[in-house]
Order: sequence, then structure tokens, then C-alpha cells
Amino acid sequence: MAPINTIIVIESLGLSDRKTGEELYDDIILRYKELFSKTYNQPLITRYFKAIGKKELLGVLTSIAEQSYIYPKGILIHLETHGSDDKCGLVLSNEELVSWPELQELLIQINVKTDNQFYLCMATCFGRYIHETIDHNLQAPFCAYISASEIISESEIIENFEPFFQELIKTRDAIIAYKNSKSEESNFYYKDIEVVYKEILHKIRDDFENPEYKKAFYHHTNSDFKRQFDNEVSEEEFELIFKKAYNDRINQIKNNFLFGKGRS
Repeated sequence: MAPINTIIVIESLGLSDRKTGEELYDDIILRYKELFSKTYNQPLITRYFKAIGKKELLGVLTSIAEQSYIYPKGILIHLETHGSDDKCGLVLSNEELVSWPELQELLIQINVKTDNQFYLCMATCFGRYIHETIDHNLQAPFCAYISASEIISESEIIENFEPFFQELIKTRDAIIAYKNSKSEESNFYYKDIEVVYKEILHKIRDDFENPEYKKAFYHHTNSDFKRQFDNEVSEEEFELIFKKAYNDRINQIKNNFLFGKGRS
């Protein structure tokens, strides 16, 4: 399950662009919110923001992070911007670039304050590349995200996100809405942070099973021993240190990605 009780649309598009975010918000989100207002005991909170440049966008995200306690948990933020051609971030209406790392810092704050119940939805070309900048040493910037890995058109955004938001407001569940709206057949992909977590674990295991990695780890450990104890590390000591390093790394990743309500 991926329960959603708050939907926030943030739009930053050019003067000549079709205002797809505002269109979705006014024509779909508000209309369906009213239609299903009596279906759930928990009210659905909806907000729309327009950002001209980096200062405004980061300001909106900072405000959401600071005021997250007033929003019902299960927050979905839908970003309507252009993606940079080099796949490094978002291009805003004044053509300023917001890099993925800049965005990630504030997304982490929102996700931590919402107890890992924050969902990111990006109607953005190349939005999927935010995944490549996730810092494994930090806590997860969202518990799941929907994004595209290629160029997308305005018509694709409306065609895919109209049924998605219709289903989301009816079901209050991002996974069910994604499947029911047939978004699986589109260029927009849903990815849960638990899947990211498993991918990271697989890479860590591959590293620690790689003889070259273990050899480099041994040389580093032995150098530390010589510096601190004026002696070489024994084979038994090294195996214990190597095993502990592996377990510590696994636990660190688990704590960073699977914290909060509803996580394993």
C-alpha cells in the first residue's frame, strides 16, 4: 500500500508552455476531490504552487518541509517543470537550473519529517535520473517516485496523469492508482525505495565478494594497523574486521532507506 492524504502540485513552466500542472489541478484534482469528499474520514489536502525560478521552488519545498506537521502523512508532490538536456536536474520557467543534489537535500527533509511517507511525482523529461544521484550515506529522499527516463510531451502528461489523479483521489493509494490508470503502459515509471534498497544491497554484496575489493580493503586495514599499533593485522583479525564492515554497511543502508511507518 501507498496511502496518499495530501497532494501538492508545483509548476514552473515557460510563458508559451501549456500549463499542464494548473490544468490537472483545476480540472481533475479539485473536481475529483469535491466528488469524493465524503468517501473518506480523512480529508484530502490539496495545494497548488507556481514557482518562477530556483529561489521560489526551493522556498516552496523548504516551506513544505517546515510545515509538514500540518499535512496529513502520505504526501505526494507533483512537479511540472522541464528537465535539463544533460539529465542533471530541472529547468524552471526563468531557465534557471535546479540540480538533483540541490533538490535531494530538501526532499530528504520532507521524507524524514513525514516518517518516510513522501511520494515524488515528476512530469519532467529525464526525471528518472534523480535516482542516479541518491546518496546512499544519507536517508532516502522519498519512499517512492514516478518519473520518465526520456523526453515527454505535454499531451502525454495530460493523457497519463488525468487518469492517475482520478484513480488516486478515488483510491487514496499511489500504487493502486498507478496500476488502475494503466500508467505501467506509459513512459512514466513507479519505483519504490525498497526496490532501490535491494539494488544497493546487491551491489554491496558484489563488492564484498570481489577478490580485488577485498584485497584493497586488506591493504587499507593493514596500513591503519601499522600506523596505530606498529604491527600488521592478522588473518583472523582481518576476517572479523571485514565481516563487521559488511554488516555495518548493510545496517546503515537499511536504516537510511527503510525507516519509518510502513517500511520493513
